[in-house]
Amino acid sequence: MSEKLIPNGFCVLPWVSQFRDNDGVTAPCCLYRAQEAGALKLSDLKQAMLKGEWSPGCKDCQSFESRGGSSYRLQRNQQYPLECQQILDGKAQGLIDLDLRVGNLCNLRCKMCGPSSTRKWVQNWNELHPKEYGFSENALKGFLVNPWSRDPSQWDDLWQRSQNLKTLNFAGGEPFLSPEVEVFLQRFIDSGQAAQISLHFITNLTVLPESLLTKFSSFQQTSLTVSLDGAWELNDYIRSLSDFEVIAKHLHVLDQRFHELKLDRISVNTTFQAYNVLGIQALVDFLKQFKNILPLPYLNPLTDPDYFSAKVLPSDLRSLGAERLEKIATESVHAPEWLRSSFQQSIQFLREESPAHERLLGVLLKETLKLEKASGPSLKQVAPELYMALYLS
Repeated sequence: MSEKLIPNGFCVLPWVSQFRDNDGVTAPCCLYRAQEAGALKLSDLKQAMLKGEWSPGCKDCQSFESRGGSSYRLQRNQQYPLECQQILDGKAQGLIDLDLRVGNLCNLRCKMCGPSSTRKWVQNWNELHPKEYGFSENALKGFLVNPWSRDPSQWDDLWQRSQNLKTLNFAGGEPFLSPEVEVFLQRFIDSGQAAQISLHFITNLTVLPESLLTKFSSFQQTSLTVSLDGAWELNDYIRSLSDFEVIAKHLHVLDQRFHELKLDRISVNTTFQAYNVLGIQALVDFLKQFKNILPLPYLNPLTDPDYFSAKVLPSDLRSLGAERLEKIATESVHAPEWLRSSFQQSIQFLREESPAHERLLGVLLKETLKLEKASGPSLKQVAPELYMALYLS
């Protein structure tokens, strides 16, 4: 039987996966915008996809692809080619993929994150951010309530539905801080299922528990995505409370033990934003020393909060950033295409005119100084070129 052409906008995940956010709410995937999709039922979403229609909830992937990037949709379809064809042939699918956000317990307070991602922001979020981005007191208190992942019955339910699982994804918060994750993995090891399951973690890599590492080799393979938004001081500036020296040591450990731990891939994900628009080259240079870590970061342009977006920068700075990304992409011909395409779509992102974003430059400048006053270091110290262009030109 010949392969059927995958319709535009079609994604395998609504058929085979369940995403569970930090608050326990489920969705077709981690990028799905439920508010924009409105009351669209899962069955209606599937029918629209089979017809080649984009859902409003899939806006992120659609935007990524419109700029020539390799979207999450395309990557996941590539991961499950057989299931894609079976769905197009009308064959029923079961749960084979779990994507779990295990709560907002995190040891960092990244500038672009909020209290739903890290409890470190709960205490002074409203004090340090624009009023229109604030939360009610009840909402802030809600971020301190124990997440779904602290309820053993929730894990029991997931276990009962995981008998045919192929892929298990974890993020947070910080999943390496979650004892429940290790307990759940042990279930698969004890049952003998682990050898048929691939693991994937998104981690800030500020901690590297040996008790977790020793479990990796029991699984079919493990891939790690490390969140880094620059090299050295710039990363620690954006990702407040981070220590890049510690992360570098952990990357060396993983690089050296790559085969022992049955690691399949170690990649870096970078939230591309105003603060690092001129600083990607230093991160690329840092990655060159490793044998088993992919040589380019995957650039993911920030859209929320919008005042941290690279689009708020003056056009000359955005043009300079685009030139630097283009140089890196041109010199990285041997890097995987999906990584290089993230550079191409980020270049297009920078070149798009957006008057609505440009009006937010003043908000960025004000918030930068406010955040620095609350906790250093300063942009002048970690990115002097950007600082001079923003504040002294």
